[in-house]
Amino acid sequence: MVGLTAPVTGVIKEVNGTLDYQPQQINRDPYGAGWIYKIDSSDPAGDKKELMDAGTYCLRMEEKVK
Repeated sequence: MVGLTAPVTGVIKEVNGTLDYQPQQINRDPYGAGWIYKIDSSDPAGDKKELMDAGTYCLRMEEKVK
């Protein structure tokens, strides 16, 4: 599996091994079978302050593309 950068602190507790042979699951079902890994966050409240909701993220990416 390729390394990923995550906007949270913590320890990876589980990796979705299905993606090794069915990587298309990430695009087909990102909120279901396409999950990448599960993290035990060491600072959930602090991490949450830094995260964007989907709408904000999409707007930010649209701005970068322009």
